[in-house]
Amino acid sequence: MEKLAILTIAHKPDDVRLYYKITKSLNDLFKIVLITKRKSQIFIHKNDNYKYYILSKFFFIKSIHLIYKERIKTIICVEPWTLLLGVLLKYFLKLKIYYDCHEYYAEAFQERFYLPYNLSRKLYFFFETFLIRLVDGVITVNDDQKVMFSPFNKNIIRCANYPVIDQFEEIPNETKKCYDLIYTGGLSLSRGLDILFDALSILKQENIFIKVILIGHFINKEDKEFFMKKQSEEPSMINMIESIPHEQVYTYLKKTKIGLCLLNPKSNRYTKALPLKLLEYLSVGLPVITNNFPIIKDVVKKTGSGLCINYSSVELANSIKIILFDKKEQKKMSQNGINEVILNRRWETEKIKLREFLKNG
Repeated sequence: MEKLAILTIAHKPDDVRLYYKITKSLNDLFKIVLITKRKSQIFIHKNDNYKYYILSKFFFIKSIHLIYKERIKTIICVEPWTLLLGVLLKYFLKLKIYYDCHEYYAEAFQERFYLPYNLSRKLYFFFETFLIRLVDGVITVNDDQKVMFSPFNKNIIRCANYPVIDQFEEIPNETKKCYDLIYTGGLSLSRGLDILFDALSILKQENIFIKVILIGHFINKEDKEFFMKKQSEEPSMINMIESIPHEQVYTYLKKTKIGLCLLNPKSNRYTKALPLKLLEYLSVGLPVITNNFPIIKDVVKKTGSGLCINYSSVELANSIKIILFDKKEQKKMSQNGINEVILNRRWETEKIKLREFLKNG
């Protein structure tokens, strides 16, 4: 069986897209080797057609050695920097190279390294698209990315980052809802934590006490310190679980009444993406409170599966009350969300496109 490597510097071996979707969708076609810089404390795999290497030092040099040693024939690169290595290997070792782009890297670079006239973004985008011209194919997660990269590579598909439904259908529905609100994923003030705590204070003044659970890791130390301070003030309202296997997240989702997915619109790249966590909430019947970005409204508002609001603690507090206290509307939103994901937004349909794309080269 031919070997395929997934090359990443930013993702863990148990990354949802790379492991639960791409790897599990392809490991009857290829022997998968994931090479990464980041480790996971909780990841255990039991599959003979999959293994991973964590290279914390000399990543690029050791990756070249591993790819040669494992006799890899195809590589999926996940970031522009790993794509640079992939392009070099394509011409020196005659490998097939694909780019799986599920982030807006140029805009993220602009946020970290500001230059006037958007020069940071433009320079990074030039670097990214120059490499894209040289690869065998590009996999994107939405139509915006597909249109953006199509002028640079004609062999391109949209393989949306939808949730894996089949894997979690056997998890029983919880009859008891232990939490009112849940947030999963990377934790930071720019991802709704700042206005969440303010919203809880507003509700508390109205003698409404809700129980919140956060599942994820903090993106930076300062945000974690902020959270610890807030949690010490309201220990009975805020719970946190920092690291659990992804499949266990669904168990907590089914114990909760509302899913929260709010991103600060000051970050322009947030306004272009349909967050995976949002679709995971809908897939298990959680009404959602989320942003009023066009790409999100097209799912949530259109289907009546939640409320789309401005990035405001007052609007968040009001939305929590609307959903919690209107049981009829809550049930309607829940079923609308399930129907939307089951019928239109499940990974099982995207998997077919991915497999054909790689089989046909």
